Amino acid sequence: MSSPRFPTAVLLLAAAAGAACREDSTSPAGPAGPEPAAVSAVAALVFDQVSAGVEHACGVDTDGKAWCWGANAFGELGIPPEDSPDPCSSRPCSLRPVAVSGGLRFRHVIAGAEFTCGVTTGDEVFCWGRNDGGQLGTGSTAGASSTPAEIAGDRRYRQVRAGIGNVACAIATSRDAFCWGSGRLGNGSNFSRTPVRVGNQLEWDQLSLGANYVCGVTTINQAWCWGVNNRGQLGNGTTTASGGPTRSAEGLAVAQVEAGSGHTCAVLLDARAFCWGDGVGIGDGKGTGRRLSPTPVASTRRWDNVSAGVVHSCGVTLAGRGFCWGQGTAGDLGNGSIADRFKPSAVSGGIDFVAISASFVFSCGVADRGQAWCWGDNSNGQLGDGSGISRLEPVAVLTP
Repeated sequence: MSSPRFPTAVLLLAAAAGAACREDSTSPAGPAGPEPAAVSAVAALVFDQVSAGVEHACGVDTDGKAWCWGANAFGELGIPPEDSPDPCSSRPCSLRPVAVSGGLRFRHVIAGAEFTCGVTTGDEVFCWGRNDGGQLGTGSTAGASSTPAEIAGDRRYRQVRAGIGNVACAIATSRDAFCWGSGRLGNGSNFSRTPVRVGNQLEWDQLSLGANYVCGVTTINQAWCWGVNNRGQLGNGTTTASGGPTRSAEGLAVAQVEAGSGHTCAVLLDARAFCWGDGVGIGDGKGTGRRLSPTPVASTRRWDNVSAGVVHSCGVTLAGRGFCWGQGTAGDLGNGSIADRFKPSAVSGGIDFVAISASFVFSCGVADRGQAWCWGDNSNGQLGDGSGISRLEPVAVLTP
């Protein structure tokens, strides 16, 4: 059985130095923040992975230490809101990375909507931040937690995902999937304070959580989705919602799938990229309407990984080049412009990326030597460059 080249672009794992042969690309002209070359000299953390949430981002360094930056109204950075070093948009925040409390060592962390989850080196899942929907999975909805709290149960896990809404899901070492929180849990229920098993007894390799829907890839490279489907985001040719896993992208051998707000993207085993759902993030050159079935991204490039955000998508080619498409509202395409681009547009700076995480009007990526870069909206410090100023091109995430 084949496994994905890259489990998910919201999960940005480190890789060896990129291929010697790189694609040529030209960055669009337009206003931009500081040139990447100018900020690259600043001492910075070396990351194994980075994840962009709704208004914050987190990552794990090469020692397994977790760091977060951006909004911290509910302790989603892993420190008490009152200890936040900066005020952003009238809420607590940090303009640069802060160490997550608790001293745990992580394999990966995932930033969601005002909460964060991670898998430790001991295969345990911990979550922190907002918890009014049970999204921390501890068995309680009593208040937020600024310290990582272990989810209920004694299972061991290989992967966890935090969603745009109040749901988190994880894949156990047994390959069973479990979800918790307030939303579509994949077993016909919409609320649980503790992990519940996803239906259909599939063996999972990767999951991705969108806005009220979830998609994943099984160990035999089939895509399955469940939840809301008003934009065709489940990719099964209908707009009918599903309480449990239903086949998506049927007939395609899928390596990776990424759920966004109203659209979904995938990379196939043959390195082609497809998207479906709300047309704005599809990348087929049209930008409007709905695609109820997988539609090829308008590019002849071969893709390593993709990420679906709220109104845009990003991807990294096998040659390590970053591209984004969709709405450029706050510079979240990273090409020096706020113009919409409905076909892949090169991210500025000539950076060799391992992966890019597209989120809510901002994006972050990890370069092949472990430098983290972010671009787009920075009103809550989510770019981590110490400025709070939105950027149209990548800027380096700074050291604390």
